[in-house]
Amino acid sequence: MLTDGRQVVVKARPFEARITGCVAVQGALAQAGFPCPVPLAGPAKIGGYAVTAEALVPGGVRLAPARGARPFAALLAQLIKAAPLVTRVAPLAPPPPWAGWDHPGVRLWPDHDDRGGDLNGVAGPAWVDRAARLVRAQMSAWHAAARVGHGDWESQNIAWQDGTALAVHDWDSVIAQPEPAIVGLAAAVWPAAGGPGEAACVNQTAAFIDAYQAAAGATWTGRQVQAAWTAGLWVRLFNAKKDAADGGGPQLERLAAEMPERLSMAGLTHAHIVQLAMMICGQALTLTALGGSSVCAASPPGSWTGASSTRRRPPARASRRTRLNAAKIHRRRVSSRLLSFRGVSSGRPGVRRSGPASPHRGRRRYARDSSRRSRTARSAAFPPEAFW
Repeated sequence: MLTDGRQVVVKARPFEARITGCVAVQGALAQAGFPCPVPLAGPAKIGGYAVTAEALVPGGVRLAPARGARPFAALLAQLIKAAPLVTRVAPLAPPPPWAGWDHPGVRLWPDHDDRGGDLNGVAGPAWVDRAARLVRAQMSAWHAAARVGHGDWESQNIAWQDGTALAVHDWDSVIAQPEPAIVGLAAAVWPAAGGPGEAACVNQTAAFIDAYQAAAGATWTGRQVQAAWTAGLWVRLFNAKKDAADGGGPQLERLAAEMPERLSMAGLTHAHIVQLAMMICGQALTLTALGGSSVCAASPPGSWTGASSTRRRPPARASRRTRLNAAKIHRRRVSSRLLSFRGVSSGRPGVRRSGPASPHRGRRRYARDSSRRSRTARSAAFPPEAFW
């Protein structure tokens, strides 16, 4: 507490040059009337740490995700509109690792995650690394003007009072990225309140992107919408990779269930989706069927967010012996049909059928029945659940 009665918060974290730009953005937004703590001093470099002071904003509660994405999306639209131009503040690069698909390193993941570890040294899962490469390549190929925004737009960083935003926190997460990328990052995580595995489901992500466009008075192109989904996929993959470094966790499991829909919304090809789905299956993780419903944060017990003892496991793939037996049965049926077509009864070999028969009608019937039986045999040998 200062001598004039004001309460302040003093922060000290490892020094990064980008913090200077973050504090400048926070100050400009506070001056413009945006709900955030007013920076009072800093950053000062003391013993390798960046030290800042800001006014304390007491009170406030978290807004339940059940209220919907609209208030969160509208608040982000207000922030981006009021934020200074990228050229008016100190450099904000490099972005935090969970928003760093464009990091300058040559390896897939940034050199350090938000815990100080190196995700590049974590083996697998292969589908996470493969998807991250696709995301990084797609975002690198897309060029758009950068805007200033918040890179950690989670519910836990926003305090509300009577349905109105009281204060947005965590201003070290300011980033400079294209507007759809900023929105996509927020859309992927906005319901998170600090618990393990908390994030937006596919429907909540879609609702946030739609609500943002409505609040900003904009109608995005299909490419911009895909960019938003792609950017959101990076932060989810980053969190899943951290779970993998810890031996597994809810972020990894939940993302596996949502991957087909998120890849599709990001504009990746069907071949990429199938390839990654098979990789996920190889990692012994459950994957929802293509086009299936996703798991939301409020899923009932038995879903991926429910008790682990009641999770449904994917059926085992048909064994090689089962597939060979099904193929053998199919060949026997086809052989039997050939004998019937030639006028030989399968039950009584060598005995002609009575009555004349049109050879053309027989060929058509044989082709139709053979095709049907072929499909039946293939379904028995390779049921859809064998792949998922």
